[in-house]
Amino acid sequence: MPKKNIAKVLKEFTYKTRLESAEKLRDKLLKMMGNYLKAVILFGSMARGDVKPTSDIDLYLIFDDTKFPIGKFNEVREKIDDDVTKVAR
Repeated sequence: MPKKNIAKVLKEFTYKTRLESAEKLRDKLLKMMGNYLKAVILFGSMARGDVKPTSDIDLYLIFDDTKFPIGKFNEVREKIDDDVTKVAR
């Protein structure tokens, strides 16, 4: 049985755990913002597949701001910040 290169194993682990974190955050955002959120787009090193241990998760959110209550924006932003902090730990 061939041995896997430790760097490759770590890269796969790093990518998998970050992808799981991004998916959890996406699901939470969809639940929190409902029909206002139109898309969550993964970009950067995760999307390219060249993740390093120091890589972050880049998400681009597209929502319908014509219907989104502007007064609720700060509330949603704070919840996102809290969730990102929890995922990062």
